[in-house]
Amino acid sequence: MIRKASQTLEGWEKAKRYRPECGARLTGGKRCKRSVAIRPPEGWGIGALADRCRLHGGLSKRPRKK
Repeated sequence: MIRKASQTLEGWEKAKRYRPECGARLTGGKRCKRSVAIRPPEGWGIGALADRCRLHGGLSKRPRKK
């Protein structure tokens, strides 16, 4: 399980293959399989790992509403 709001990431959490998938809807109805982005340290107040990949807004300033 990956900790969302930890301010220190373990070595295995930095590897892309161990991070969860983005899951954003693509054209054609498929889901994005890229791994989620790691936020820079100044954004760790809303979680060290983003909910989406870099392409789908993982490094945006605000947290995504669920």
